[in-house]
Amino acid sequence: MQTLLAIKNSYLGEVVDSDISQKVLEDYALWRMSPAGGGIKPQTAGNDLAHLGSALSLARAAWEYEINPQAMPDARLVLKRLSYNMKSGSGIAGQRLKNSTRCLSIFSRCLHGVLQSFTCRRSWRLPSFLRAVWTRSLASCGRIWMSTARR
Repeated sequence: MQTLLAIKNSYLGEVVDSDISQKVLEDYALWRMSPAGGGIKPQTAGNDLAHLGSALSLARAAWEYEINPQAMPDARLVLKRLSYNMKSGSGIAGQRLKNSTRCLSIFSRCLHGVLQSFTCRRSWRLPSFLRAVWTRSLASCGRIWMSTARR
């Protein structure tokens, strides 16, 4: 609701329904990302457009406002082609956490094996053995990171 109130209080709130076009929506998103519009991130502008798109589709269906139904998808397409990432990075952060957990579990299994081997064979030097295990763990983690980076 706050997002829609903020949109209403901006210059876009003064635009007549029949004048809302792809270009007007594009200009609004670019204005919001500029210092004059608040300097928000593209993801926040995408959130603004999502709220606005929902309200516009309801306004057209419920109150018969004259709004071009293709205006919002076209504006999103143009902004995407202009290399504005309008989506949140939370999916990427979730993947990073998942990969970090996998790497940590691999290293802890290797470390557990090292400690068991060390207690059985006290003649081995622990630092050199740990270096070898750490190298193997990093190689395993590298494979995990590379496999998810290609997706």
